[in-house]
Amino acid sequence: MIFFDVDHTLTRHSTGRRFVEHGLRMGYFPLRLLLHMPLFYLRYRMGFISERDLRQEVAAIRGRTRDQLNRIAEAAIAYSVRHDLFNEAVTTVNRYQAEGRPTVIATSSLDFLVRPLADRLGMSGVIATELEFVDGVATGRACGVPCIGAEKRRRVLDFAQRNEVDPADCGFYTDSVNDIPVLNAIGMPVAVNPDFRLRRIAARRKWRVVRFGQ
Repeated sequence: MIFFDVDHTLTRHSTGRRFVEHGLRMGYFPLRLLLHMPLFYLRYRMGFISERDLRQEVAAIRGRTRDQLNRIAEAAIAYSVRHDLFNEAVTTVNRYQAEGRPTVIATSSLDFLVRPLADRLGMSGVIATELEFVDGVATGRACGVPCIGAEKRRRVLDFAQRNEVDPADCGFYTDSVNDIPVLNAIGMPVAVNPDFRLRRIAARRKWRVVRFGQ
C-alpha cells in the first residue's frame, strides 16, 4: 500500500489555494480568505503549522452548504488536474496500481476537496481532515483531530491495519517535514520535492528523494 500527500507532492500548487480561488470567483468566499493564504502556506512549508492553525482554516468556511463546497471542490480539482498535476506523480501512481498495490491519499487537507482527485486517479482511499456539517451546513469545526503530524500517523497505521497490510510494506510520498511521524512509521519513506528541513533529514537517514516536475 502506497500513501501520497497532495500539495507539492501530487500537485505543483496548493489545492487549498485553488479551492479558495474558485470559491472567490463563484461568489462564496470573501477576498480576505485568499489574502492570508501565502503566510499560512509559508509557515506550512517551514513545518510550523499546528492542529490549532488547521482548526482556524476550517473555521473560515463556516456557513457554506455541503453542496456549495462540493461544487467549488470539483471546479478546483478539475483545474488542478489540468494545470498542476505532476506528470511524474501520475506515472508513479499508475505504476503502483499496475503492480496491484493500493494507492491512498493521506493529507491534512479537507476530505471533500481531495476526494475528487483520488477518484480521478483511481486511488483506493482518502485520509484527510474531515469537516463537520449540521443539517448540510458547515459548522466551521473539524470532526475530531485535524489530520496532521501524530494524528496523520495514527490514521495511516489504522488504515493499513484495517486492510491487513504491514506498515513495513507501505510507502509514503510527501514534500513536508510535517509528515516526519508518518515517514518514521512506514517501510518506504520517500521525500518528493522536499522542503529544506525534510531534505536534510532525508539525507541524514538515507531516505529516497525524488524530484517531480523539476
